[in-house]
Amino acid sequence: MAAKKKRAGVEWVGGLVSMPAYVTGEGEPYRPEVLLWMSGDGLVLGTTTAKPGEAVGAAADHLRSTIERPMIGRPHAPARVRVASPTLAEVLRAAHPAIQIVCAPTPEIDTVFASMRERMDADADTEQTYLSDDIGAHAVASFFRAAADVASYSVIVV
Repeated sequence: MAAKKKRAGVEWVGGLVSMPAYVTGEGEPYRPEVLLWMSGDGLVLGTTTAKPGEAVGAAADHLRSTIERPMIGRPHAPARVRVASPTLAEVLRAAHPAIQIVCAPTPEIDTVFASMRERMDADADTEQTYLSDDIGAHAVASFFRAAADVASYSVIVV
């Protein structure tokens, strides 16, 4: 039998937020949702990304895996989890009856995602390149010429 996880007398904050960027190349473009668990002192303990509408269904299992393997610290279960979404709260209550699930504002989640959006906006302004100290323009040009040659071959399967 597995050892029980220590139950911390603290609150975790959970939230589900749509990312500002779109995922393309997988059919219809969509904004991924990020499910995030934070400790009461603001440390991110777990995250997962999903297609819109899928994260709520996976939330109970993801909370369980975050309790068992947090990104920071030892495995532990919170005494209480606060989420802003009534739907998310309902899903968590059904799967985690030993944890008090509270539906209330989660400004901590908003702060974390605002910081992420700022970082993404700053990264978007950075010029993207295939070049580096080890890879020069000649090597990149050669790679793309070779890729174009491969793409032009016709393959006949008999």
